Amino acid sequence: MWPVEGDGAGDRIWTRVEHLGYSAEVLDLGEVNGEEDDVSHYAFTLVNSDRMQDGFLALGYGDVVPAEQGGGDVAKVWLNGEVVYENPERHSFMLADSTFQPIRIRLKRGDNRLLFRIGNFSRDAWLAAHVVDEQGDRLFDIDYALPSERPTSVSGVVVSQEVPDRPTLLANYPNPFNPTTWIRFAISRLGPVRLDVYDVTGQRLRTLVQGTVEAGRYELLWDGRDDAGFNVASGAYFAVLRADGVLESKAMTLLR
Repeated sequence: MWPVEGDGAGDRIWTRVEHLGYSAEVLDLGEVNGEEDDVSHYAFTLVNSDRMQDGFLALGYGDVVPAEQGGGDVAKVWLNGEVVYENPERHSFMLADSTFQPIRIRLKRGDNRLLFRIGNFSRDAWLAAHVVDEQGDRLFDIDYALPSERPTSVSGVVVSQEVPDRPTLLANYPNPFNPTTWIRFAISRLGPVRLDVYDVTGQRLRTLVQGTVEAGRYELLWDGRDDAGFNVASGAYFAVLRADGVLESKAMTLLR
């Protein structure tokens, strides 16, 4: 599960920012999110690698105000859900900081989820990050993208190539169910699609589809598990489809 453009994040939403793809580029988080004191800024990207390979995360973050003058930022970085860097001490921004050692990482084949949290104290919050080799050059055979830019192969059954007038979420079957059910939906044209399962409190439990999907009618099997692989309890759940500006939901009942 990963952030999606337009999703809520506290009192803000995730926003797309163009990345030019060179190592000297600096992202001004304050300019994107608003220059406030004592807040945390988040940034996310997918790093796609054509194979498993080792590399380094070259990271620069902070602001121009020295820590001894009340400036500096703190940081935490996750790769595929695992913390690869955390520093609770304030750090002032330097793009070429000889005292900061690149972070050794291992990329898996395919998309790797890279998430940054930069906590600032004095308005400015800057971030520069790149995946490099031992010489500091960009690692071979990688590229950066957002989830909506990745084509998705829906791991379900295409039941029809018939194209509906608009995206539609159909009733799941069986319903009630134990422990599996088929979730059905139809897409009117090629484009970004997201299909999630939520509980009654509004917590997202499972992402079944996220990416670009061809037009057609689909059925996907939900096995009653969350994204971590745990069985969810008996109760009411909601399938939620987002596609082409349409938001639809259907109630489902799990009886174990």
